[in-house]
Amino acid sequence: MRPKAKAALHICAAVWIVAGMLCYCYTFTRDFYVANRHAIHALLERIGR
Repeated sequence: MRPKAKAALHICAAVWIVAGMLCYCYTFTRDFYVANRHAIHALLERIGR
C-alpha cells in the first residue's frame, strides 16, 4: 500500500470513530435528558433562584 493511501485510510478511520462517538454521545445524552427531564428542570430552578 502506498503511504498516501495508508494515511488516507487512517484519516477515514479516525473520522469514522469520532463520528460514531459523537452519535453515541448524542443519543445517550438525549435519552438521559428525556428520562430525567423533570429532575433536571427542578435542579435548574433551584440553582436559578
